[in-house]
Amino acid sequence: MSRAWLLAAAVVLPIQPALAQSTEAGVNSEWQTQWHGIGIGQKEVFKLPRACPVAAQALEAAKQGDFAGFCSFYEGVTTNQPPERIKSRYNDLNSLLKRYACLIAHEAVMTNTSNGQITVYSAMSIVPRELLADNAVPDSEGALKALIIFARLSGDSWKLLVERMDEELENALRRQADPLCYRPNVFSKKAVDQMVRQSHDAQLEKMRKDGASGPTITSMREVFQVMEKGIPVASWETWTNCYKAVILDPPVVFDIRDEMKIDFSNPISACRSYHRAAFLRDTQTLTNHSDTYFGAELPKRYEREKAQLPSLRTNVSVVSQSRITMLLTAMTSVDGKDYAMVLWRSQDAEAPTKKRISFQKSFFVHDSQRKSYLLTEDMSHGSVFNSLFGLQGAAAVGFSTYNDFYEAMKKSRFPKHFYTVE
Repeated sequence: MSRAWLLAAAVVLPIQPALAQSTEAGVNSEWQTQWHGIGIGQKEVFKLPRACPVAAQALEAAKQGDFAGFCSFYEGVTTNQPPERIKSRYNDLNSLLKRYACLIAHEAVMTNTSNGQITVYSAMSIVPRELLADNAVPDSEGALKALIIFARLSGDSWKLLVERMDEELENALRRQADPLCYRPNVFSKKAVDQMVRQSHDAQLEKMRKDGASGPTITSMREVFQVMEKGIPVASWETWTNCYKAVILDPPVVFDIRDEMKIDFSNPISACRSYHRAAFLRDTQTLTNHSDTYFGAELPKRYEREKAQLPSLRTNVSVVSQSRITMLLTAMTSVDGKDYAMVLWRSQDAEAPTKKRISFQKSFFVHDSQRKSYLLTEDMSHGSVFNSLFGLQGAAAVGFSTYNDFYEAMKKSRFPKHFYTVE
């Protein structure tokens, strides 16, 4: 194994695997998904990242009967000769949005790199969640389905796409979103709650039979768990309260090149040990301190990263991101397992304000028998636990220059030391 890809795994790659991968030859791409759960028409929806505000505006236009406005949000569509698919979608939405309160549930994002060109795509699941009026006539049981909308970043703005661009992804998003759609009932709250749990359990069982991965199922179970508890998680404050977040102030700072004792007994030391082991090319330690799925995926991930790095020289800038600043820990439990997340910042050790910088997350599951925290992907496939950067007050920015990073983060409600570098 080469030193280059292990360094990349240590300091750049978030533990957030693809929901679906493009199979287009010669294209390096992957979809990454996160939960939003914000209603169309709520002011918070316009604070969501990427294409979500554009999709919300298009849906509002459809609800108001503004066909021209609706078309204006789509790439290459005019009202003179609109595609039949657009006219059909407009009519369906106009009817749906007059009867149901809808929300943007999950969003998947992909960056395509081909022939030196970078293109960013978004796919959003739109869920009809509740009837707008108590006396409204609902659709028949099971008739409601989530709508999947694709978009592309065009210049500085997002445009919705007429056609689906990834059928596999669309199906995966719909499997996650369809169980969230409104279902009619005439039962007591206790009976309804029981029916909801049974419906969720049935959907999870169907996902298992359909071959969904363990992490995908666990992430969806966590979404259901939050919904069943009636916990509103829509902002930085509600997320930190829900997941018992601990702000590290002062933060824990280290360099992956520093000597340290490998220790996975708590989330902080586990995160540091993970970075150190990857830097040392210590695959045995990483495998020994991974759950079954993560341990099996490690060799595949490293081979992919190795193939994407043409040479060691290509990775020089990645190697320089050796300073890690751990900022926050959060905890949750799903199906009797305790999970931890560590939010950390990666930066250059010598000149951080002149180089690129980013926020990233690592997930761990507690092994009570070994009294150890193991690397896991269980929470990284669209769980609410992994939704922090899509929430109100929690700004999102990718691997960017420090100035861009700082300007975006100072608009958030993060503590100042999260994004301030001396």
